[in-house]
Amino acid sequence: MGNKNYLLVTTIKNEEKNLKGLFDSIIFQIKKPLIWLIINDGSTDKSLELLNNYSRSIPFIKIVSFDINKRDLEFRYHYNIKWGIDYVMTLANENNFQYDYVGVLDGDIELEENYFFDIINEFQKDCQLGVCSGTVKAFNGTRYVVENRKTDSPCGAARLIKKELLLKVGWAHEPAADGILLIKAKLLGYSTKQFGHIFVYQKRLTGQGINSFENMIYKGKITYYLGYTFPYALWYFFKSSFKSPYFHSLVFIFVYSYKYFCSHPRILDQDVINYKKDVFKRSSILSCKKMI
Repeated sequence: MGNKNYLLVTTIKNEEKNLKGLFDSIIFQIKKPLIWLIINDGSTDKSLELLNNYSRSIPFIKIVSFDINKRDLEFRYHYNIKWGIDYVMTLANENNFQYDYVGVLDGDIELEENYFFDIINEFQKDCQLGVCSGTVKAFNGTRYVVENRKTDSPCGAARLIKKELLLKVGWAHEPAADGILLIKAKLLGYSTKQFGHIFVYQKRLTGQGINSFENMIYKGKITYYLGYTFPYALWYFFKSSFKSPYFHSLVFIFVYSYKYFCSHPRILDQDVINYKKDVFKRSSILSCKKMI
């Protein structure tokens, strides 16, 4: 069954309003991490000051600060997470810590005190489980609402990853590294799950750290980078055209088309590319059947 110990990595940028809730969530966990590495990615608010104040006299917290950089979900975030995972696993090995899981936690998250205890119990019950999380309830400005995600798509904001899986595939330093991890896990025979009875409380809607216009630019870039076909991009554009703000779908297809026709670099991992093609083929067949 292995042990129930885990390491935790968080990267934050200008999260001073959310840090108290984040710290309370981990400090009061029934099952605390052996090491919680917090990367301050060049915050310009009081985040670093608060991090130092909150972490004082808490031995399992390690804080590292990077220089000021522009917020970048495409590369910078995943660079931070990869660096953090590599660093915290090395630190654990140097201290002879025994652990079976590594977690990634965003800076705008609050958790119930039994979150990681319950998540680890799910791993203990299912030896094929590779990556999992609870279900996100995001604050939309007035109340918390459940985010609609596939049950085999654990959220990136509060996920736990089996150590043996990370040792096999690592965390990629490229766009959508969290999604690539899920694909590689499935290709290796691991299951990935989001549990409906365990909840993650996010202080803003996913993607709200950037505005919706920037989000569609990012979506266009990532869709192209991950090897999605041009027919898929057209299908997504058509589907998004019925959602407000309607013109944002034009941003998506423009960005995708620009990269497509200019032959910009894409992911080189053929397993990931083939997986995405198979997913689109299956979803297209299913959509056609529903229309008949």
